[in-house]
Amino acid sequence: LAADLKEDASFTAGKLAYDLNRYSESISILAEFQKKFPDSEYKSGANEILAQAFLNTRNYKSALDYIESLEAKSTSVWQAYQMATYHYGVEFYNDRNFSEAIKYFNKSLAQPLLPAYSLNANLWIAEAYALGRRFEEAIPYYNGAIEHGEGIAREGYWQAIYGRGYALYNSQQYAKALVDFSNYIGDVSSLKSTFG
Repeated sequence: LAADLKEDASFTAGKLAYDLNRYSESISILAEFQKKFPDSEYKSGANEILAQAFLNTRNYKSALDYIESLEAKSTSVWQAYQMATYHYGVEFYNDRNFSEAIKYFNKSLAQPLLPAYSLNANLWIAEAYALGRRFEEAIPYYNGAIEHGEGIAREGYWQAIYGRGYALYNSQQYAKALVDFSNYIGDVSSLKSTFG
């Protein structure tokens, strides 16, 4: 009975630290909890909290290492993985390491649970290819961003339309580029008349 109480108290302490936004403390407590109670009934809950705690510390590499080490992953853990791979990709993108950025954005796309992250991962892969003047490779990712962005993220959706227009133009697909640019201009015009 005392062992059960220790197990329950240890998990609850880790969960409480997380709920109080003390993510590093939560990670310490729950990592120790998992060592002491590897077969706990709280194992799945601890995994989910740890994945989110690592994500919230913005230590995306540690979050990924932890999530990838898990044998079984719940939907919320896969969502954390999608977010962590995306944010880690952004770090590489901002450092202009486009090949590593694309690698992690593609890992994010492999778990397409959160449409906004799928939109942004597609968009930034397309932008990375466009910056490298690999316009043909950029177009499918702009298409993916448009597909995921329609109805959920107006700004990202129209950024993808605009970017695809340039990629099509630079690929000498002028008629298709004209459609994208015309649609983009039409949307901008409607915004001006609305907010006028």
